[in-house]
Amino acid sequence: MLKRKSFAVLFWILSAALILLSCVIFAKGFDVKDNYYSSENYPSLNMNAYVGGDAYNYIINGTYFAGYSAIGSAAALGAVILLCTGAVLYGSPIEEPVSAEKPAHEKQQPDVSPYSATVSFEPPESGGGDPTGGSASSGSK
Repeated sequence: MLKRKSFAVLFWILSAALILLSCVIFAKGFDVKDNYYSSENYPSLNMNAYVGGDAYNYIINGTYFAGYSAIGSAAALGAVILLCTGAVLYGSPIEEPVSAEKPAHEKQQPDVSPYSATVSFEPPESGGGDPTGGSASSGSK
């Protein structure tokens, strides 16, 4: 019982770390997409500018944004999976192992499915042949 709960807490801690990582990666992606500046006269002022043309830089920054978004989404999805797994581990009861030998009160009962029934194709005998009602045939008439 303690092992399952400790695994659940571990999964929740990992989930929180992945959520934090996802937020940081999404922030980096939006930073690349939104903060673009290209200066021809002062190259030290360039932000997220890689080549000389603006169109090329927009394409490169859009690709970086798509990559960061995919990584952030994967981290968020992993966090949700770990969070749900931790909840299942924390709340599920421990199953008792099944022993090979049946208890004494179950040994006396025959192994019959609750959906099975005994069907008799012979009509009950009238006239005292079988004291139980004649559902079992006696072999002689």
